[in-house]
Amino acid sequence: DAQTTPGTEVQASPAAPPAGPTLEQLIEQITDIAGTLVGDEVASETPLMDAGLDSLAAVEFQNMLAKDFQGTSMPSTMMFDFPTAKEIATHLSTQLKGVHS
Repeated sequence: DAQTTPGTEVQASPAAPPAGPTLEQLIEQITDIAGTLVGDEVASETPLMDAGLDSLAAVEFQNMLAKDFQGTSMPSTMMFDFPTAKEIATHLSTQLKGVHS
């Protein structure tokens, strides 16, 4: 019989921080990257192409995301599949949950 010293039980804490960034943190990081490329602030629900991200900047944007979020898949059609920072963040959040679990 293994004995447990009182107070040393390992329990999952309901207040444990999430593994990986929150959706809000992802949105902020993505809008920061997009804003750097277009030279202006980008709202999370504004389509990035409407915000001024052209095709050349879209490639750079995708490369920057791939570097920052290694282990995630970014299809070449990402800007069309997920046109806003919020949609990209949701996509990445789903993928990162698999990486961090």
